[in-house]
Amino acid sequence: MVFNFLALPKEIRLEIYTQLLFLHPVSYKEWGAPGSQAPKPSTCLFEPMPDEHGNIPAGVKLLSPYRPHGYIPTALLQANRQVYEECRMVPFRENEFVFVRYFRSGVDLALEFVNKVAKSELEEVRYLRMYVFQEGRIMDIGVVNRYSDDRTIEREWEELCERFGVGVRGLRLKMFPYPFVKSGVMRRMRDWWGDVLEGYAPESDFESRYERTVFEHEVEEWRWRWVDRGLRKMGGLRQVEVEVKDREGDFREDGVVEWIRRFDRRLNEGREEGHKVRVICVKESEESPEKKDWEEWVRGQLRRQVPD
Repeated sequence: MVFNFLALPKEIRLEIYTQLLFLHPVSYKEWGAPGSQAPKPSTCLFEPMPDEHGNIPAGVKLLSPYRPHGYIPTALLQANRQVYEECRMVPFRENEFVFVRYFRSGVDLALEFVNKVAKSELEEVRYLRMYVFQEGRIMDIGVVNRYSDDRTIEREWEELCERFGVGVRGLRLKMFPYPFVKSGVMRRMRDWWGDVLEGYAPESDFESRYERTVFEHEVEEWRWRWVDRGLRKMGGLRQVEVEVKDREGDFREDGVVEWIRRFDRRLNEGREEGHKVRVICVKESEESPEKKDWEEWVRGQLRRQVPD
């Protein structure tokens, strides 16, 4: 008996195409340092962060952590023209695109991606997860460039957000501040994170309150350039979930929540009601498969460094 697949309702055919993404996961390249194996992106479970009073915001609905990272088999794409037209954009609409490059920012990898994908395909991308290291490109925008005429990094970030701006609805950001302090780093961390850092004492750098006020106003404007000239160009954006990985205790207990509250205000400045982006402060769940994979990967790297 011959089964006519095209006789099924289109909604069911589209669901079948989506399920195929789970059955055909993408094989990730190694993006780590030469000779090391970078962990592949896996399921990342977030949970809302408590506010400054220890309360979990009510009614918070997070983006699904179980989106596929797969592809449509070539054989299906070659079946006939109708099937090809129906399913060729499904991976872009249904996958969560994960840009992670350990020891470097995921922004670099995202730039490589957008330069290899057609504009029509980029416009169909709906969900992103991006890993941003402080030594990476996002955190070089604005504050550091106050002292330089080099705008290459800023232009690249603007272009990235503009090209993703039409289709993307959900963005999950994982921010990695410097894991240790070295020469010149504390000033950059303070410029970037402001008074949410532990031990923040800018008055020690200035001879008068006026100098401090002028400096703080200037830095506040530059601090959010990555939002003003980047994320605000993503007109289709509906929800952003932000996790700040504070591994060294550099932030005040309520500092992360406060910083993301300011980020929310800046991102939604000038937006009309009904068009505002929902910004949620999150942390990674202890049950997250990605957390366990990361810890296992770190242990493996340490074992490789120990001589026999």
